[in-house]
Amino acid sequence: MPEFKMNRRQFGLGLAATAAALPVLTRPSLAAGAVTVATFPNAWEQAYNKIITPMLAAKGTTLTIAPALTTAQIAKVLAAKQGSAPPPYDALLLSPGDIVVAEKNGLLQEIDPSKIPSWSKLLAPSQGKYGPTVTLEVDGFAYNPDVVPKPTGYKDLFENPAFAGKVSWTGFDSNTAIEFYSEIAKVYGSGPYDMDAVQRALFECELFVAIGTSGLVYPAAAFVHYAIGAGADTLELNLAPETLSDFAQVRQGPATETVPAWVGEML
Repeated sequence: MPEFKMNRRQFGLGLAATAAALPVLTRPSLAAGAVTVATFPNAWEQAYNKIITPMLAAKGTTLTIAPALTTAQIAKVLAAKQGSAPPPYDALLLSPGDIVVAEKNGLLQEIDPSKIPSWSKLLAPSQGKYGPTVTLEVDGFAYNPDVVPKPTGYKDLFENPAFAGKVSWTGFDSNTAIEFYSEIAKVYGSGPYDMDAVQRALFECELFVAIGTSGLVYPAAAFVHYAIGAGADTLELNLAPETLSDFAQVRQGPATETVPAWVGEML
């Protein structure tokens, strides 16, 4: 099992550098002391509001945060370009694959690192030509070394009795983590992972209901699109509506209230 270590100072410096450079576009607002940036909804949006917004405000720049998934960011910028309109964002937050798409469509502008004082604080692999590689994700298994011995590999965590009930899994709100855990489950787990069967059921359903979901983590986030493609009605029951929802009907409130009410209507 490879080890990667980063101290709190390195993490903080890297995050500070992201405030000064993201994959950029060209907009007049950049020169007017106001910047509009796209970022992922929920945790990323909260981090921007808590950390980056006050940092830029201290430098006299007003930051407007526009939460959107990467596909939506690219679609909006591309539509603006095709309509000869200014792009809706000054900076994007994209996954590596989406950067390739944006690059092929000429949507990004290379940065000038000499104008970014904090650029040298980034690790070399994070210094991209369109901005820093800002994705830092902590997914995996956590254990207390004072309670259990150091594992020799993933097999230990699943088959060594010393680890039973003493290991936690982190990052279930992450696409990357879900993909990783799905592969681990195929090797060591015993639960169902037959996505073909799930997709067949979605293609055959007449009504698809999602109860309590962020709608951001794949493959589950795509289920509603399979159902829509099959012509099914769709309903979302959520404590708070998704930032980007494709459901035909959304009901907001605690599941303890919305679910019984909906079931009552169905019966």
